[in-house]
Amino acid sequence: MSRVALLTECLPYDSNYYSSLTLEDRFSLVGGNTGNNAYLTAISEIFDAKYVNYGELDVCLSEDRYDIYIVGNLSWILENSPLPDFYYSAFKKIISAGKKFIPISVGTQVSNYKPKFEFHVDTLKFLKEISEHAVIACRGSYTAEQLYQNGIRNIDVIGCPSLYHTKNPDLKINKPLRLRENNPSIATGITPLPNGRLTVKKIQEYF
Repeated sequence: MSRVALLTECLPYDSNYYSSLTLEDRFSLVGGNTGNNAYLTAISEIFDAKYVNYGELDVCLSEDRYDIYIVGNLSWILENSPLPDFYYSAFKKIISAGKKFIPISVGTQVSNYKPKFEFHVDTLKFLKEISEHAVIACRGSYTAEQLYQNGIRNIDVIGCPSLYHTKNPDLKINKPLRLRENNPSIATGITPLPNGRLTVKKIQEYF
């Protein structure tokens, strides 16, 4: 059976540990997005993957701990902006060691739909190189469309991994016209980083 690692900057959620931290620190530990907990937990459970921080990668490779490295944090691809160098460095190290690099939840970020997403030349080169080694699993059809327009063909649209928590291949989501009665429970993910007006203080008003 393959040994699987989930390569991420985020820490696995621990209610006892998190309860002692400020809200700002909690945001930092989940990559500035509460939704990261949902899809990272799903990936971990589905593939029995162990959390590995980027700082641990060299040791994991030298000690041959894992066969597959799943990367789930390529969902913040911004226009005309290069990805952090450590993503590419990690990719090269993993491939050079003969291990598998699996990109899940790859996504582009735009406020409104635009026919042509302007990839930074280094980001596009990186994604093309990744596609030579693995299928790029996209968060949505827009990202897949933009990659295809730029000559990247080894792609598939899977949505957010959090949809697969149940491991049910027949999962369907029906959106009702109105919320059900009897005080329905509502969950929300909060991402303040791309919106300067959405401060932590403002977020606290929701609770």
